[in-house]
Amino acid sequence: MTTPGDERARLDARSAQLRARVDDLLGQFNERTAELRAAQQAAAALTATLTSPDSMVRVTVDATGMLTDLHIDRSTFERTTPETLARTISDIVRRATADVRRRSADLLRPLTEGLPDLADLADGAPSLADMLPKIPDYPAPEPAAPPESESILRQEPRPPAPMPRPEAPADDDMPSNWLTDGE
Repeated sequence: MTTPGDERARLDARSAQLRARVDDLLGQFNERTAELRAAQQAAAALTATLTSPDSMVRVTVDATGMLTDLHIDRSTFERTTPETLARTISDIVRRATADVRRRSADLLRPLTEGLPDLADLADGAPSLADMLPKIPDYPAPEPAAPPESESILRQEPRPPAPMPRPEAPADDDMPSNWLTDGE
C-alpha cells in the first residue's frame, strides 16, 4: 500500500526527471539554433563559378541560383553559333545552380537531422517532424557534355559572314558595329 507521501515523492521524482530532460533538450535546441544560423549565413554566401569545357563561357551564380556574372570569350562568336552558345550558357548556369543548391543542402542537412521532437518530451505527444520541410537530396552536377560545336571547333575557323553596313545614324557618335566599337 502506498501512502500519500510515497505518491508525492514519486511525482516529484518524475517531475525532476522531466525538468532535466526538458533542460537538456532546450540546451540542444539552443546549440542547434546557433549552428543553424551560422550555416544559413554560410549557405547564403555560397556562389558557384563554372567554365564550359571549351573555355568559351564562364558563369557565376549566387546562393539563389541567380546569374551574377557571365563571361564570353572574344573568339566565341567566330567559333560557334548563337544557338550552340545559348545552349552552352543554359547548361552551365543549370549545373552551377545545381552545385550551389547541393552545397547549401550539405551545409544544412546535418543540423536538421536528429533534432528533438515534441514526442521526445512527453509520451503520447504528437510528432512535429512530419510538419517540417525536408531538405532535398540534390545530386552532384553531372559533368558537362562536350558542346555540339566541338566538331566545328576542331575545324579551321571560318571567317564570319560579312555584315550588311547599316545606314549611318543621325548622330555620328553612334557605333557602326556593337561587337567591335568601344574596345
